[in-house]
Amino acid sequence: MRMICTKKRSPVRTAGTFALLVLLMGSCSEKNEKMPNGDGFKVSNCLAGFDYRYDELLTKADVQKHLPIDEDTYKEDINAGKTYGNCRRSWNSDRPDLEMELLGIKAPYPDKNFVEVKMLSFYDFDQNASGKASAVDAFDRAYKKLSDEEYQQLLANLEKNFADNPSALETAKGLLDARRNSTYASVEGLGDRAYWNWRGEYGVNLVVLAGLAQFTIESRTSDDAASSLEVAVKMANEVLEKCN
Repeated sequence: MRMICTKKRSPVRTAGTFALLVLLMGSCSEKNEKMPNGDGFKVSNCLAGFDYRYDELLTKADVQKHLPIDEDTYKEDINAGKTYGNCRRSWNSDRPDLEMELLGIKAPYPDKNFVEVKMLSFYDFDQNASGKASAVDAFDRAYKKLSDEEYQQLLANLEKNFADNPSALETAKGLLDARRNSTYASVEGLGDRAYWNWRGEYGVNLVVLAGLAQFTIESRTSDDAASSLEVAVKMANEVLEKCN
């Protein structure tokens, strides 16, 4: 089973905003040819075995278990990238059109139902208790609300690493402030960790950690955040159940 994108916790040595991503989320690099075996990592090893076939991770049949699909307007978009690939399924809803403005001109566009799976990636920590704890810690640092103490610690790290680059420091501070103001909330009982936020007309963004693997479900099936989240959680469980 191959792993194309791994996340490493390494010292920050590079310039620019990449350093902040390392501090908050870990870095993405290519590639480990094989996921090592280890007790307690069945799900992440299984997900690696799908080799980024997103249409198989979450199938149309999976979606239809939980949602009625309008076959006449159903559309399936598959991007065959690896970590940055996706499979998006959409169809017309009974909601009124949304409105966008471009160059001062307002135009309606359909508020479609959609379900999307994307962003499968893997942490490269060892498959043992320590490695699993490290993956959970890195995932939490990426999505949970930062405490004042955590914010100050990250800020101090940035100021140290960018002491000779005021422009990069200013950019990194901006990203750190945006991270501090992120609106992700935890979802209990889903994978090893899960966080979500609601983006209005763009729907739910749900990120899930299982072992060393993480993936994202995006969905909009209602104007209501709670009911859209319920659907997204069901979709995430369909992915996870393929490996249980």
